[in-house]
Amino acid sequence: MKKLENVLERIANSLEEISNSLKITSNYNTQNIILKKEIIKNEENIIEIPRKNEIEEFLNSKNIQIKTLKPEKNEEILDNIAYFMGENFESIEPILKLLKRNINSSNYINLDMKDFTQRSISDITNLCNRLYELTFLSSYIYKKSPKYNLTAKVNKIPEAINFLNGEWFERYLKLKVIKSLEMNKQNKKIKYSYIKNPQIILPNGDDFELDLMFKIDDEIFWIEAKTGEYQNSLKKYSKIKKMLNLKRKNVFVVLTKNLEDRMKSALSTMFDMNVINIKEFENKFLNNVLNLNEHVIDEKIINI
Repeated sequence: MKKLENVLERIANSLEEISNSLKITSNYNTQNIILKKEIIKNEENIIEIPRKNEIEEFLNSKNIQIKTLKPEKNEEILDNIAYFMGENFESIEPILKLLKRNINSSNYINLDMKDFTQRSISDITNLCNRLYELTFLSSYIYKKSPKYNLTAKVNKIPEAINFLNGEWFERYLKLKVIKSLEMNKQNKKIKYSYIKNPQIILPNGDDFELDLMFKIDDEIFWIEAKTGEYQNSLKKYSKIKKMLNLKRKNVFVVLTKNLEDRMKSALSTMFDMNVINIKEFENKFLNNVLNLNEHVIDEKIINI
């Protein structure tokens, strides 16, 4: 009788996995289509210039040299996962915290989701299935009702470690900026370029890595993405901001941590830069700084 129960349980779990897989495929296809619809190239209004040249000239003018600039991996699957993570961060935050905390451990993580909303459960299992397919997780099991229990283990490969440690957030912010630039309906041409993760040499000889730097028309914007502790970084960012001679409105430190408004305001004033959270990025950077108008999403689909 016990053997029969075990067989039936395995069959039930298999059916659940098949059902989840079908739902996840549908969800991700929808996400991918939405992302592709939103990031639209309007060749009459958008001019994308070479990624490095003009920004490198700006850095050189400040006596800052680019030491290395690795070719960016523009895998569509990673972009889509990163975009999904950013758009649904509140739902997936519990699993991300666990994965990051155990990224260098050989232990399995365990997440009890009995008290989670259905939306959060769906987003978390959606993400974990995709990470497992990519081999970013070496193990992943989700037991549905009545247990609602998830176990997983991070695969210790550089791509997985870098992505989960924060590279996903840099990708997300990059995509948000590009999406809005390419959907801008103002009747003027926009020139932009960007570099991601350049290793630079500061005037004092110190090494440093920038997360994102955009040149939009004639203005430079520097964006740092922080998924962890920020306390020891802001002072350094403030010093580099002075070396770059950038205005406060052109420097953004974007946190996944949801600080109170008064604390963000105090930090922004203290370090003379915009310290904001992930929810505010689109409004405070894309709408206010770039002065983008409301738009209607085109039905055209492109690859990014």
